[in-house]
Amino acid sequence: MLVDAAAFGALDVHATAVITVVTAQNTGSAAIAQVVAEAINGFDTTLVVDPVLVNGAGQPLANDALIAAYVELLLPKATIVTPNRAEAALLIGHRVETNDQAMAAAAALVAGGAAAAIVTGGSQYATQPDEPLIDALATADGVVAI
Repeated sequence: MLVDAAAFGALDVHATAVITVVTAQNTGSAAIAQVVAEAINGFDTTLVVDPVLVNGAGQPLANDALIAAYVELLLPKATIVTPNRAEAALLIGHRVETNDQAMAAAAALVAGGAAAAIVTGGSQYATQPDEPLIDALATADGVVAI
């Protein structure tokens, strides 16, 4: 932001900051997830839920209570949920390795209450070398590969 403001100043215009998003980091317990869910009650807002449930090495960062809190408290309020395949697997309760499984997982997250879901893929999820990885986007209108 400071660099942006300096660039604006060099062009003889003035910048102003507007808060457009608030993030909740370290939602590492079911109790914190519940506080977040309660805090957003009554707000007409866009809620992006990016569940950080697995580390880069594929090891779970969440216990069963936190996963249940995401599923029961946050996903039904989500405008969009953006898990990777490993996180989607924890949220829906079964493996998400293939593109077809990613498409089904995205649909399951929407069926579970999220308005939209995008299950992201990446090279670490490649299980079939001849199949290009996709991201799966689901809404009430259906599922598409992107």
